[in-house]
Amino acid sequence: MHITNGIRTDRPIRRKLAINEIEGVHYYRKPDPDFKNFTYSRCHKSLRQQLQRGDVLFFRTLWQEKQYIIGYFLIKGIMGDPKNPICLADPNQSLLIDYKFEVTLDLVRFLNPLAYLNQSRHFNKWTNEWLGRNYLSLDLETATCLINLLKETAA
Repeated sequence: MHITNGIRTDRPIRRKLAINEIEGVHYYRKPDPDFKNFTYSRCHKSLRQQLQRGDVLFFRTLWQEKQYIIGYFLIKGIMGDPKNPICLADPNQSLLIDYKFEVTLDLVRFLNPLAYLNQSRHFNKWTNEWLGRNYLSLDLETATCLINLLKETAA
């Protein structure tokens, strides 16, 4: 995310970082999800209000013009204010794989069988259209398959 005049913004960086850009000066990484403490507590409040124990939350991000699924949390509990809950993940059942699992045309079609490619749109915009800008609810079979694919990638 951009830092402008010393202030953190909510504007994502949608290009390669310049070699002279310094983390903490020119850009910052969002602390949510927090893979060190296995919490999800700042982004998408309405989603956090709906999550329940046993739900799986996958994380997709954009890096150097490509989209990736970077991991998932298995939710083991919810704490705090119900209007702004903190989701706790099970560290033994959650996974972070960084930028190893790129979102492809086939993956989008697998996750959302209604997706059809619009050649006039940029792939990332098309992906957001069919997977949702913020989140997409998956059935149990699809979620389980995606977990297995991520585990294979991490191995």
